[in-house]
Amino acid sequence: QYAYKMVNFDPDWNYVGTQNTATYTNLDPGEYILLIRGSNSDGIWNPAETILNITIVPPFWKTLWFIISVIILFLLVTFLFIRRAFVMQKRKAQKEKEIIELQLKTIKSQIDPHFAFNALNTIASFIYSEEPDVTYDYFTRFAMMIRNILMDNDKISRSLGEEMEFVKNYLEIQKIRFKDKFDYAIIIDKSVPPDTLVPKMIIQTFAENAIKHGLMHRTKGGRLTISVEKGDSCLNFIIEDNGVGRVKAAEYNPDSTHRGLRIMDQIIELYRKLYHTAINQKIEDLSDSHGNPTGTKVILTICLLKELKRKRSYLKFRNKNSGNEN
Repeated sequence: QYAYKMVNFDPDWNYVGTQNTATYTNLDPGEYILLIRGSNSDGIWNPAETILNITIVPPFWKTLWFIISVIILFLLVTFLFIRRAFVMQKRKAQKEKEIIELQLKTIKSQIDPHFAFNALNTIASFIYSEEPDVTYDYFTRFAMMIRNILMDNDKISRSLGEEMEFVKNYLEIQKIRFKDKFDYAIIIDKSVPPDTLVPKMIIQTFAENAIKHGLMHRTKGGRLTISVEKGDSCLNFIIEDNGVGRVKAAEYNPDSTHRGLRIMDQIIELYRKLYHTAINQKIEDLSDSHGNPTGTKVILTICLLKELKRKRSYLKFRNKNSGNEN
């Protein structure tokens, strides 16, 4: 007779009489030990056990090498997929950036010649009037502006210091051109770094508009003030004049297309998309206590969107903590 027992699997011996086979159908892969005992015809069991070592081999999809290979393959495919998506997104962003820069350069090229035409006409008039000192000063400033335009031709932004120097030269030329019909002042907050990047010619465009539509219609005493102030994550540019006001200016120039301001609106929108910078403009009509127009004020606010988000997150966090303390 026979008896068998699988170590660490069967709780007791299995006595199967004269049956000399054992069947297991639910063994997991691994190493096993099968113990076998037998008896003679008198029913006396042999105290010695026969030991059979058994190895159950797992299917290939359960082997360690296969599992590791699948994990590596999955990670590789995931990495390649993410990398491809990143490369495609980067190419798309680069293409959009190139398109926007091209649009900005095209718009800018429509503005720059305007200076040359006016300045050359004024220089010609000074030459005929035989005023060499004034002509030389005017021509020098005009040359500096042309040099600035040519050197920065591939740029769509520049430092605040460079922009204000450009505006100053422009205003000096216009001041000479209009025979000191107006004066100007440029006030910059000391806390504003001069290397802060701003859209190229954005201040000059509004200054030009103030002179053309407001101050040039005054006989004397014109005043243009440009202020730069620092706010929370923003810069405020204030262009204020004491001209005739927008209503009166429209009467003087009924055919005006305001092309410069329309172009500036396009630049502001494209600049926002390219550099994630919010630029808001507000135009106020100034008047005295009797309601008579006394000029125009333009307020430009330039903010980095990521700085605004950071500021809002900080304020939200601070308010939340303040609420917990209360």
